[in-house]
Amino acid sequence: LGEAQTLRQIMINLMAVALNLAGETAKRGEIRIDCSCDAQQVRLGICVEGRGTAAPVRDDDFSLALARTLVQLSQARLEESEGANSWSVEV
Repeated sequence: LGEAQTLRQIMINLMAVALNLAGETAKRGEIRIDCSCDAQQVRLGICVEGRGTAAPVRDDDFSLALARTLVQLSQARLEESEGANSWSVEV
């Protein structure tokens, strides 16, 4: 996969995780997407916010597992928050 296509697929998978997490909250959560880039790299972030955010995403979540695999294969970097409610990818 090309870099743009890989990044797109990683973001689709992380968005799927975020949408599931936001939909499970007692008071529906909000999803924030941030993006920055320079000549060397692109950084994308997804964060689920809101009161009553559900438990962290399970490690065996298919969308998250696929995103992690794509990150490894593309030699990108994935950062996950302690509570697994936010992710950022650097390519």
